[in-house]
Formats: sequence, C-alpha cells, structure tokens
Amino acid sequence: MTTTATTAAPDTLETLGATWLETFRIAYDPEVQQSQWELGMTPTPRDDTTQRSKGTTSDPTFAIFADSRRQDLRAAVQRAEFELDEANKIMAQTRDKLRVAFYSYDGRLY
Repeated sequence: MTTTATTAAPDTLETLGATWLETFRIAYDPEVQQSQWELGMTPTPRDDTTQRSKGTTSDPTFAIFADSRRQDLRAAVQRAEFELDEANKIMAQTRDKLRVAFYSYDGRLY
C-alpha cells in the first residue's frame, strides 16, 4: 500500500481525534456553557474616585451584556460548535466519496 499523506495515518488519526475531543470537551463543558452568560470573573479596571455615587442605578444586565470577555467567550464557543459540526459533515462527505470511488473501482461496498 502506497501513501501520499505527509504524515503517517495513525499519527493523523490520533491528532485529529485528540483535537476534536478536546475541542468538544471544552466547548460543551457545563462551566463554559454557563459562563457565556455571566460577567467575567477577573477584575476589570475602574476609575478610582474619592467622590460618592451620584445616585445612578446599577444595571447588571447591561454590564454582563457589554462585558467583552464574556462576548469573546461566547464567540469562541459558537465558533467551536460550528467547526465541530463542519468537521463532522466534511468527514462524512469524504467517507462517502471514498466508498463510492472504491465501489466504482472494485464493485464491492466498503
């Protein structure tokens, strides 16, 4: 059997599988899923002042919505979910093309 792949098949499969599983594990971790909707846990810089509050109302919903760290996490999770779905589709299409090509060549279903 001759291979034209630049890496050995077991190495490629191991790398692909490990990367896919790690991406899935992180993206669907319950803590990561919940954190997409919460204010980031790391402190954010504030303007220190000696003046007292002017009586404005705190808006935690806007603070959560506007938190760029939360937005970045949400975008990364959405991208990971999309890419995992795309990887599944691409591999299914590739598998089907291989099966059809082998059947066309040999007449056997693989």
